[in-house]
Amino acid sequence: PVEKFEGIVAKVTISVQDKTSHFLKTIKKGEKLKFSSLFDGVKSRGEAVSSFLAVLELMRSGILLAYEKDNEIFVERTQSDIDLSQFDNNYI
Repeated sequence: PVEKFEGIVAKVTISVQDKTSHFLKTIKKGEKLKFSSLFDGVKSRGEAVSSFLAVLELMRSGILLAYEKDNEIFVERTQSDIDLSQFDNNYI
């Protein structure tokens, strides 16, 4: 019975905007990271999806650049001083 778990198990929702903001705060201009490291600490499928969509949005906006080197995918932050208001809540 699901009712017995109410109040014990909580569903946490992490928005794409939250993940976008997180990446912008933690990845500095010029910093290069393994793509897979962006998902370190992800605790749920929903958080993984939000993270992936945030990375796609940052690449579309030209803030992150993805490239392959030695059979590994990397991302690099190419811009700083980003206005967060340019990112909408379409994926929340």
